[in-house]
Amino acid sequence: MSVEDKQIIEALAKRIEDLAEEVVTQAAVFLTESRNKVRDLGKGEPSRAAACVQLACDACGVVADKKKIRRHGCVDEKTYYRGLARLQKSLGVLQDVDVTEMAKKFGCVRHSKVAIRTLDAYKTQFLKGLGTRDQQSANFNRPVFSVVAFYLVAVKNRAKVDRQELAQCYGIDEVEFDEVAKSMRDLCYNTVGISKTKRPAEEIKTNNTLLGRHRAQKRPLEETTEKKDSFETLREMGSAKQIPHSGKRLKQMTLPFKKLEK
Repeated sequence: MSVEDKQIIEALAKRIEDLAEEVVTQAAVFLTESRNKVRDLGKGEPSRAAACVQLACDACGVVADKKKIRRHGCVDEKTYYRGLARLQKSLGVLQDVDVTEMAKKFGCVRHSKVAIRTLDAYKTQFLKGLGTRDQQSANFNRPVFSVVAFYLVAVKNRAKVDRQELAQCYGIDEVEFDEVAKSMRDLCYNTVGISKTKRPAEEIKTNNTLLGRHRAQKRPLEETTEKKDSFETLREMGSAKQIPHSGKRLKQMTLPFKKLEK
């Protein structure tokens, strides 16, 4: 945390008012850290400090007036939340999402239980497509999974939920939202599918970005084993089959290493 960033946050905190000291300190830490991880927010750069204050409130579990904080970001709402989502992801600030509370907030309480069941079913189906090691590393703690499950159930039941407001509220960018929504509709078609017919299994396997990404990842241990196996194969081939040469006597190459004395 730099002294300059602490001063910026303190000045902002005076305008926002009612911010605890722990929030101010955490926001200053986030501001300094964010400059190293996300060097330029583009049009959202003026809102960096305000976004860090909002993330600090989430990290410290402090309830704050987010609309008031956003107004001090000095950019339009869409730009602010886009920058907030980038910072949230880069700083690793995960917002706890309670599906029931979210349903209350958006006036769809009766759909909360179905959303929770859909999320559980999605996790089960998603893990089936992964290897044992990938299953252990799969992370469903990101807010996007709960948010998308709730949204898709609401849409299926023709409830009016503002998608943009929902995504912005939990700092989710459009690309990530669309990616998870597509995956969830495929794997939980009977619950949240909207097309007349379910896509063929082959097409889902080919186009599902999330599953494909997990399958494509290689563990360092696996890569090392593959390299070792390849080396062993080449060595065996070399010892089993001599390479023909022109008949000339080959000179022995002297390696530049000193002999170790016993």
